[in-house]
Amino acid sequence: MRGLVKNLIPLLLAAGMMMIIAFMAFQLFSSYVTPPDFSDQTKPFETKLTAMSMPRPGSAVKMGVFVHATERCTDAGLRADVGQGFELVSGETKWNGGLYPGDSKALVFMVKATGYGNFSIRAHTECRRTDSLLTDTVEYVYAVGPENTNVVWNEL
Repeated sequence: MRGLVKNLIPLLLAAGMMMIIAFMAFQLFSSYVTPPDFSDQTKPFETKLTAMSMPRPGSAVKMGVFVHATERCTDAGLRADVGQGFELVSGETKWNGGLYPGDSKALVFMVKATGYGNFSIRAHTECRRTDSLLTDTVEYVYAVGPENTNVVWNEL
C-alpha cells in the first residue's frame, strides 16, 4: 500500500502542474476580455477600450475594443489603431457588419510597448445610415516609463 501511495504522489503533482500551466495559457491566449459597463449609454452606439494591465516594454498585454448599439446600424465598422510605439502581437483589429439594438461586438488583441515614451491606442466606430454617418472614437495615451506606466490622457 505504501508503495502505491509513494508512486501516486509524483503523478498527482505532475497532473496538478499540468492543470496550472493549462489555466495560465488559457488566461494568456483566451479571446475573452471583461466587457465594460454600457448601462449609462445615451448615444446610438458607444465605443470603449479596455486593457487587462498597463503596457510594459517587452510584455504582451491583452486589450479589448467594444461597441454596443442602442439603435439599428446595418453597416457598422469597428477598428483599433495601434499607434507607433506599440507592436501588435496577435488578434483582430478590424470588424465590419451590422448591429441591432442591444448588440455588442468585441475585438480582442495583444500588444506590447516597443520602448519608453508616450504612445496611443485609438478605438473607432462608424455607423452608416441612409441619411447620415455616425462616428465614435476613444483614444488612450500611455506614458510608458522604466518604473511604471500611466494613462496620461484619454478622450471619450
